[in-house]
Amino acid sequence: MSESDYVRHTAEDGSVYAVEVVSPERDDYGAQYGVDLVRASTDRYGLEHEQRLRLGAYSSWGSAEEHQREVETALEKDGLEGLGEDARRVAQ
Repeated sequence: MSESDYVRHTAEDGSVYAVEVVSPERDDYGAQYGVDLVRASTDRYGLEHEQRLRLGAYSSWGSAEEHQREVETALEKDGLEGLGEDARRVAQ
């Protein structure tokens, strides 16, 4: 998937939201792929910030990718409202 294939949403405050599948940190038995809601923003001093909220964890890449597509579909269709409480939690 190329960088342009990712679904992104830009909020009124200029923050950019995206959904990412995160590979396991370790290659241990039972390690899981995460699905993160990511909020990227720039503060008034020009410093960039990234906030992450783990939406789920899966034993296979395919299951994580399916969850990613579901969340991206909601983001594309309804914007931040489609993410409900998760969008508010990651913005705190």
